[in-house]
Amino acid sequence: MVSAALHNSAVTVRPKNGGAATQLWITPTYAETGCAPPGCNDSLWLQVHLFDTQDKKTVWSGRFKVGAPMVLGKNDISVVQSFTETLISQLKSANLL
Repeated sequence: MVSAALHNSAVTVRPKNGGAATQLWITPTYAETGCAPPGCNDSLWLQVHLFDTQDKKTVWSGRFKVGAPMVLGKNDISVVQSFTETLISQLKSANLL
């Protein structure tokens, strides 16, 4: 889904180590389960870096907390859609898309 959304923003998505001049790295860094009545909620933190391989430096980074927005919510495709929309929005705000 992330690849398709980036493609719609005129970004060519290639496999890892595909030799692209700029690479977007998405790395899970932390997971948490919070429980309170009436149930539990799972969250995952993702660190995202846009890396320029020629200059060998990060040109943009962001940290995202993803997961169902409420207790007893489901971590399903809507969570991925929300992350993708937020990521695209942040890259556009930084004039990178």
